[in-house]
Amino acid sequence: MTITRDTVMAGKLRETGGHLNYGRDGSGYMLCHTTIRRLQAIDRHYKGEAAKKAGKTAERLWLVDGVQVADLDAAVAALNVPVVLTDEETAALAHIPGDFTERKHVMAAIEKAGPPGLQIISILIALKNKGLIEWSRIGGAGDRPAIPTVRRVPDEDGPAAPRAPAAPAAEAVR
Repeated sequence: MTITRDTVMAGKLRETGGHLNYGRDGSGYMLCHTTIRRLQAIDRHYKGEAAKKAGKTAERLWLVDGVQVADLDAAVAALNVPVVLTDEETAALAHIPGDFTERKHVMAAIEKAGPPGLQIISILIALKNKGLIEWSRIGGAGDRPAIPTVRRVPDEDGPAAPRAPAAPAAEAVR
């Protein structure tokens, strides 16, 4: 499927719960596209000297596969290039099941199979940014904490494929 600007604009962005603190320079909020897993954004808010230097108080930064791109047009172009995996990401992906599984068990399987010192959480974040896995939480009622889980994205719902909105609170792409 070819991604176009219209494809992006037809979807929405939702907050991922990620807040970025730039200290005296401002803050930002992490957003993800509801239908294009590989597309993320940061709503960056400048203050103080950073606002003067940037010449603005806010902007939207676009990321594809977790890497910042120049603008929305560059994001669209990058989304039409297949995902590139490192050897470590490919090896880790082989240990991630199609059903939601406790993240600690997946991490243990990757650690057992991989070389010593492997940065597993960084690999999982990269795979999530590339639209190949997704997070969830189960449980968490009362005093019990929610259990982090992870699964491989089903093949028919691959990294560039549309997906149903994941959260009710989303804003239109601008």
